[in-house]
Amino acid sequence: MIPAFVLRNIAAVNFYLYAQDFPIANRGKAVFLGGNSSGKSMLLDAIQIVMTGMNRRYLDLNSRVSEGGRSTRTVREACLGLLDDGEGYQRKDCLTYIALGFESEDGERRCTAGVCLEARVSLNEENVLGLFLVEGEILRFADFIHPKPKGFEEKAWQTFLDEQRRKGRD
Repeated sequence: MIPAFVLRNIAAVNFYLYAQDFPIANRGKAVFLGGNSSGKSMLLDAIQIVMTGMNRRYLDLNSRVSEGGRSTRTVREACLGLLDDGEGYQRKDCLTYIALGFESEDGERRCTAGVCLEARVSLNEENVLGLFLVEGEILRFADFIHPKPKGFEEKAWQTFLDEQRRKGRD
């Protein structure tokens, strides 16, 4: 029998205004609480992006509310950190990692599914650099970055892949 898996962590690097882990402590139940425009829908979008494998045919992102009314949110805008007023981006270009960490209900198996995206203000769409599935481990925010004295630098996609291979996680 295939064991049931539950979501235990969402790791986000340069997605919307997020650069952190979102641990989920209670097995099978999670609630996203926050004020208007705090990013609750963005977390749902992040989950959807990974679960669909970034396949545009299946993506149905939440709309955002701006002064002009509702408009469709794009993955590119989320990667670049489009501000809620629609008047600018947090980043001009970036690498974005979104990773979902799962654990079997019995706690004996773990895995992480994720995506690495590249976005630039100068381009109309984001670029999918790769999808990944890591067995035996729930990856965290720190697995995708190099710490710096004032913040962090995202690991290049190839660097991330090479590290996972060295750890035996092909």
